Amino acid sequence: MPDPRLHREPAVDEHGAYRRFWERALGVSGDPPLARPRSVRLEPIRRSWLGAFWHARIGVQAGTTLDDFLRSRLARYLAALPVPRTRLPLSIEVEDGQLAIRATAAALPPPPTRDGDDAWLAPLVAVEGPPARRELVELELRIATLDGELEAARRRVDERARQLAGDVAVGLVPGPPDVDATAEQLGR
Repeated sequence: MPDPRLHREPAVDEHGAYRRFWERALGVSGDPPLARPRSVRLEPIRRSWLGAFWHARIGVQAGTTLDDFLRSRLARYLAALPVPRTRLPLSIEVEDGQLAIRATAAALPPPPTRDGDDAWLAPLVAVEGPPARRELVELELRIATLDGELEAARRRVDERARQLAGDVAVGLVPGPPDVDATAEQLGR
């Protein structure tokens, strides 16, 4: 008879340590793996040496300065990006023929919102950056200006309507003619 101590089954605790050991050993998991978002691969901007030479030659013949030439190249590269310039974590500028690269506010976490901000403004600023807040303030100012102009125009219309009604009542301006004709006789 075989020794029972040699062929006994390992004890399985209530937490399933034995099951977890074999799942790890075999590479099998009880839970499905978490879905990871796919990262978008951006293709680098490629340029042939002939295209670069030709573009530089045209710039020299046109008499553009080095700063203007570099700014035009930078603008072309930034225009080819699939994201807006405000969403980039870096600010790239040309200063005295050199590239000036600085971290922007888009790279930093968004500042805490003030109590007066609307709930939709914080996500918009997080996506579009601080220029969105500035543009919103400018648009609100423009709307307030237009509201003032609209109110002034309404007051002028009311004043002119009262003046016209008074002039018609006094007889300075003739009233609408009383034509007793059908629409066909009036040419309608």
